[in-house]
Amino acid sequence: MTASEKVDRKALPPPRWNTREFRAPTTPVQQVVAAVFADVLGIDRVGLDDDFFALGGNSLAATRVMARLRSDTGTTVPLQWLFSDPTVEALASRIVAGVEGPAGEGFGPVLPILESGAAAPLFCIHPSVGLSWCYMGLAQRLEGDIPIYGVQSPAILEEGFVPESLEELAGRYISEIRAVQPVGPYRLLGWSLGGVIAHAMAIQLQAIGEQVELLAMMDSFVGSNGAEDGSPKSITMSDLLGGFGVDESVAGSTLSDLSLEAVTTEFARLTGQSVERAEQVLGRLLSTAERNARLMFEYCPERFNGDIVFFTAMTDDDTGTRAVREWDGAVTGQVHNYPVPATHWQMTAPGAWAVECPILRDVMGGKRPE
Repeated sequence: MTASEKVDRKALPPPRWNTREFRAPTTPVQQVVAAVFADVLGIDRVGLDDDFFALGGNSLAATRVMARLRSDTGTTVPLQWLFSDPTVEALASRIVAGVEGPAGEGFGPVLPILESGAAAPLFCIHPSVGLSWCYMGLAQRLEGDIPIYGVQSPAILEEGFVPESLEELAGRYISEIRAVQPVGPYRLLGWSLGGVIAHAMAIQLQAIGEQVELLAMMDSFVGSNGAEDGSPKSITMSDLLGGFGVDESVAGSTLSDLSLEAVTTEFARLTGQSVERAEQVLGRLLSTAERNARLMFEYCPERFNGDIVFFTAMTDDDTGTRAVREWDGAVTGQVHNYPVPATHWQMTAPGAWAVECPILRDVMGGKRPE
């Protein structure tokens, strides 16, 4: 993002343009939606079939779109509507109809990020907070005809879901991804805690005879090494913002310096929920994050039969080996380490995706990791 909070187009690969014939917006609401997309993303022309995330949008840019649409249309437009209906035509139709989605829209265990594509899907496991909104930027940058799904914590909607181990959590997530893809080969990606969960999932999938084609981690620490003092860490505002797909260094004082009460109010505004409902959801997110930190601390990884594709946040660790060393004994193959010029909290930012996506694309295309 630039200083003016617009997407820095120079940091992105060429957009994945629609190959179909351009259809111009015709109704007033369609024209407003297209204009807002174009302004926020810095694009000259946006048509009815253009997908916000396929054009390079991310979660932080999405919040700006929602604020602009609320101002320009006089209608409350929840953030989840953009996740479910990311094209100009679909979002404009929903605004006109005022159709409310399911109560848990955007918070379910499986978040469709990009459903089209004939290749095996990529499943992206949430970080500590339990949301996979941070992976929305993959829709434009990964390419390769690959469907993308986020895996989110069921505890956000299911009050009774209280896993006692990371293995139990992994087992539930396997059930969720098999509802989308019944048989392998499976492709798993996880940032932070998500990489640890992906490792546990990969082991369980192999134990039932399934093939795991890709196990990729983004700056994931295992066990007590994820905490500096050897105990489960407390959840910070960085964790919370990271779960929403927002890097606090980009958000600046507008978000990262807010109190939890202020964040709750902002969250309610963005998602179109009452403050009471937003407080309940955020409470579950924080409880989920605290529990997940404990489960990660207690996790003793078995050995995965294969390799790990690992991305290290070099701004935090110029040696590039602090996290990687911990995974050497958790695989029968190699841990292929790739440096990313980013902090831990920037690993899903556009600049980081520009490094990570070509590598992921090559590996999923059959190229052996270096």
